[in-house]
Amino acid sequence: MPLLPGISARSRTSTKGAKTVNVVSDKNNQIAQKRPALVYSEGYGGLGSGLMDTPRGLFSAWDGTVVDEVGCARILAGGSFVEVDITGYTDVYLCGMSDDGSVCCGYGTRTSDAKIRALRITVDGITELAYPSGITGFTWAYGISGDGQTIVGAGKPSSVGMRSYMWKNGVVTELTRATDSTTAVDGGAMSASYDGKKIVGWHVRSGIRKGYVYDIDTLTVTYQTLPSPYSASTQVKFLCVSNDGEWIGGNASEYPIIWNPTRSILFDIANGSFGFVTGLSDRGKYASGDYTLDFANSFFYERTVYQFDNSDPWVATRPYAVGNQVTNDSNKVYICVTEGTTASSGGPTGTGSGITDGTVVWDYVGLATDVVSAAVKTDFSLGDDTLALAISRYGNSVICQVTDTGSTQDMHIYRWNQCGGTFKDSELLGTAEPGSGQAIPSSFPKGAAASGMAGHVGTTQFSPSFSRIASIWVPSE
Repeated sequence: MPLLPGISARSRTSTKGAKTVNVVSDKNNQIAQKRPALVYSEGYGGLGSGLMDTPRGLFSAWDGTVVDEVGCARILAGGSFVEVDITGYTDVYLCGMSDDGSVCCGYGTRTSDAKIRALRITVDGITELAYPSGITGFTWAYGISGDGQTIVGAGKPSSVGMRSYMWKNGVVTELTRATDSTTAVDGGAMSASYDGKKIVGWHVRSGIRKGYVYDIDTLTVTYQTLPSPYSASTQVKFLCVSNDGEWIGGNASEYPIIWNPTRSILFDIANGSFGFVTGLSDRGKYASGDYTLDFANSFFYERTVYQFDNSDPWVATRPYAVGNQVTNDSNKVYICVTEGTTASSGGPTGTGSGITDGTVVWDYVGLATDVVSAAVKTDFSLGDDTLALAISRYGNSVICQVTDTGSTQDMHIYRWNQCGGTFKDSELLGTAEPGSGQAIPSSFPKGAAASGMAGHVGTTQFSPSFSRIASIWVPSE
């Protein structure tokens, strides 16, 4: 089960061609927000880097020009798979990856007693996560926060039910559990925001699959009811969450959906086709997923962009630059036209222009929910059966498993690259042994994860003996 990447709390310097480029990141998930940022970009026309001072604007492009979305930055090409030492385990699935690619999570079967256990995975090897009290069955790790500090997953008593768990600082904590006595291996904690403060998952509750959100700050779990046309009786799975914790992906009535519970905005992505969302990019702008009936196609989805996507709530006594946008006065959006520092209270109001706020001057833009651009869904296929298993943090790459439907059933790992929803290229990262077509469970696909700007990929592949092994694609420096 793939994890959405987060944002790395470090800087890295990479030399490529004739230039040296700093990859700058921010542990508070506020890249280039009201201040300049320098990020990596490799375009078809060569390497590009530069500074921008626009709200949420980052320099990135395929052709070396400046654009306003990191979604156009190209993940580094070139690299190789590093096979993880899985001594003591077999059939190891790699399910999630931190933003910098240094820490992964998953699960494997212990060779000593054939028990499945949740694992922390790095290129140096694997570490078994703490075993929860109160159960005697298997454990699985499905997701990891972008900062690599929080791992989430599930555990099962000896015969019935499922429970959601969080592993952090060596301690395992139960979050919630199913209420039905089912023997199926279904449900659990699936994904975490970058800082691990929002965790999403699902369980069977009174015969209905229910998606939930766990809030670390309040230590509360809320089983959610989606807005119309869905209801409390709808079968729902929450499978992924954006880095800021605002957007949730999964499926409802077996249809792929993304949802912002704060603003009550819901998108049915596939127009009534069966499927599910496998990953969400930063701020929920891009989503990857699959159609579950024939697996012939995957989809890449760019959701509707609203005025609030480029805005944050107004803050008193804060400096703002020209072009910064804020929300204030009952969900109105304002753009800074004269830089300065805001007043100690109040903020811009009304629908006019030239609104004075301390030494800042604002113009009214529109309502936060006004549409800037409409949603676009792109179906794609890289082979006979294409499964989109993970998406990078900025949505510029989707990691896919492609299985031949011929006699060999070979499985390949591809990276599908896009810019602004437009297909750019695909890279074949690796091919498993012949005859290694991977079975896909009913609840969610397993076997791939993507990092953020670092370009690492984690996959589950097959050894010559057809045991599943964990491998990590490390990009060339």
